[in-house]
Amino acid sequence: MFCLESWKQSLLTSSERFRRHITEDPICPMCLDEVEIIFHLVRDCPKVKDVWDSLLSDNAHSFYVGKYVCN
Repeated sequence: MFCLESWKQSLLTSSERFRRHITEDPICPMCLDEVEIIFHLVRDCPKVKDVWDSLLSDNAHSFYVGKYVCN
């Protein structure tokens, strides 16, 4: 959980850049579908899901998403 809290403060997601007036658009640049918040960036973006699916077995993927990267 500490790792996720650190990411929330250090990763500049599109929504965080938008909040800081660095960009004009909070939408995810990979999928162009949703606002890019930390959970979208590491779990919910369809492009990211494709990467997780290719790297992890079904059981490991379910465990990771269910235990460590959930709201």
